[in-house]
Amino acid sequence: MKSMEIDNDNEVKPQQSLEMILQLEIEVAEKIAAAKNKSEKKIDSAQEETAGLKSQIIDEARIERDRAIAEGIHVSRAALEQRVKAAAAEAEQFIKTGKQFEDEAADYVLQLILGSSNHREAA
Repeated sequence: MKSMEIDNDNEVKPQQSLEMILQLEIEVAEKIAAAKNKSEKKIDSAQEETAGLKSQIIDEARIERDRAIAEGIHVSRAALEQRVKAAAAEAEQFIKTGKQFEDEAADYVLQLILGSSNHREAA
């Protein structure tokens, strides 16, 4: 009889088994919920980080664009100044060259207007 009592004590009653299963299900559900919350937080954090990186990239691109535009304007202005200087030098040379032939051109125009006979008389 004593051995029968021991066997009965070692046996788990169906009610106890059901309670253990329910308890395990509750624990697993809690772990799943915790894992879900943790993963949602990680996703939110990753999305925030991505948005921050996107914003940073946009800001850096704007700064780089502004720098490139400013550099382009500077280079264009320098080239323009060189062209203006070259044009001024060419204009000055043109005026000097033109003045060398001014008297000759005036004589030629007078000759055309007055005729070659009058030009000889003036000479």
